[in-house]
Amino acid sequence: SSLTQITIPSSVNRIEKDSFNGCSSLVEITIPPLVTSIEDRAFRDCIKLKHVSIPSSVNIIYDFAFEGCESLEQITLPSSIVSICYCAFRSCKSLTEIEIPESVKDTSECAFGSCISLTEVKIPSSLNSIGKYIFHNDISLKKISIPSSVNMICDNAFENCIALAEVTIPSSVINICDYCFRNCSALTQVFIPSSVTYIGNGAFNECPSL
Repeated sequence: SSLTQITIPSSVNRIEKDSFNGCSSLVEITIPPLVTSIEDRAFRDCIKLKHVSIPSSVNIIYDFAFEGCESLEQITLPSSIVSICYCAFRSCKSLTEIEIPESVKDTSECAFGSCISLTEVKIPSSLNSIGKYIFHNDISLKKISIPSSVNMICDNAFENCIALAEVTIPSSVINICDYCFRNCSALTQVFIPSSVTYIGNGAFNECPSL
């Protein structure tokens, strides 16, 4: 594809499945202010896409919506978003930071997995759990603060975060699930609060600095 730039007309209220999937030359996109959802694989593998502005009308980002947008450096998620679905931003390899807004009630499996340049994440207090594989393979992530609303850290949530040196687990957490910190090789200290009643299989497996 030789399409480098597109302005979607203001009459559009939904970006449908696969709309721009594989548009490998697309650099910039303007999403109009009436769009409420970005559907499955809408911008998947737009490997040159650097900038996208998501309007405050959007409330759901669906499965694989921006997966493989490996040049995407920055994205602002508006406070209208309530759900970030399966692998929505997986393998966005140039993304360095993300702030998940307080409006988000659900983040699905692997939403930000393999974002290898991601160093900073702000997790909102609206979440009750840290989803499966959500930051899996985020090899540049150095520090994470888990809010006191969270009661479960799900399977493989931070697996292979090899730069992660510091994590704060609040006293709200009850379950630390399977392999959630596996191969966090830079992790030197973890305080597990007395609220925790379950530590899953291999939760801290292959953490040689502990």
